[in-house]
Amino acid sequence: MVATSPDPQCVAITKKGYRCPTGTARPSGLCHVHDPDLQCGHPTWKGRCGVATGGGPCTTHRREPDPGQEALPGAPAPDPCPEPDYAAPIPPALAARTLNLG
Repeated sequence: MVATSPDPQCVAITKKGYRCPTGTARPSGLCHVHDPDLQCGHPTWKGRCGVATGGGPCTTHRREPDPGQEALPGAPAPDPCPEPDYAAPIPPALAARTLNLG
């Protein structure tokens, strides 16, 4: 009888100091949650996004509209980087509050 070895366990350590309970490790020795090749990896102000995606960016960093925010058929696509209108006049009420003319 040939003894079969159990599936390899993920070697990552959790924030609480325990071994990863997620389960089966990939060839890298890490599970799908802890393997950096399978995470989003987008730079954030805390470091990098660690959402397990299977590779590629997560839905937050994919730069696609959410399914509920799709444009109406026939509507023009929004300009991704509209030019600011520097020639727009300042409203008098705003000018009176921000400029000391007196």
